[in-house]
Amino acid sequence: MSKENICSSVKSSESEGEGPRVRALKSSESEGEGPRVTALKEALDQTTCRVLAVFKPTLFSKCFPTFTKGNEAVVEIIRGSVVQAIQAALNEDLAVLLDDDVVKPLEELSSVAKNYSGPKDKAAWRPPGDPTCQMRAHDAQVLQHEKQRLLESVSAARTTSGELLQKVKATRKECQENQKEIHQRMAAISELVDLSNTIDIPETSELFCGTSKTL
Repeated sequence: MSKENICSSVKSSESEGEGPRVRALKSSESEGEGPRVTALKEALDQTTCRVLAVFKPTLFSKCFPTFTKGNEAVVEIIRGSVVQAIQAALNEDLAVLLDDDVVKPLEELSSVAKNYSGPKDKAAWRPPGDPTCQMRAHDAQVLQHEKQRLLESVSAARTTSGELLQKVKATRKECQENQKEIHQRMAAISELVDLSNTIDIPETSELFCGTSKTL
């Protein structure tokens, strides 16, 4: 039996082997189930069909090595029943998983996409799917953040250095002005000293002698 025959036979007999949980969930598809959930269920259904199609008669016949000889048709019917039972069980388990963990987020995504008021023609970003590219993109974002932080630190340090340089220049100018004032005062003092040296001051004894004669 080919893969297509297995999938068709499984789908035609799903209503006989599936549980009430699957039937209830399938009945809800006609009650407004979103296209994303429907597409996901169809993809999962095709996936399980392809997986079970690998369960070939040659593999199944190994379970009944003595009975298979001369009873290939019966073994094939048994294999088809087993495949259908596994398919029904998988569908039921997947239905539970979808209902509990996937359906609600997909419906919320559909609601967000439907209510999106931005430009419709703008291409949205999607992950490339390549782990190396994603790691490089993540590293690039981190490096960009660190670069921005370093640039801000350099700018702050440059501003502080500029303020300190201005203070140093102002202090240096003040020191130069103080030095000029000191030189000017030293020059005035030197002139006074020179002038005092040119004045002839009589000795103290002569002053006393002159005073005694007068008396």
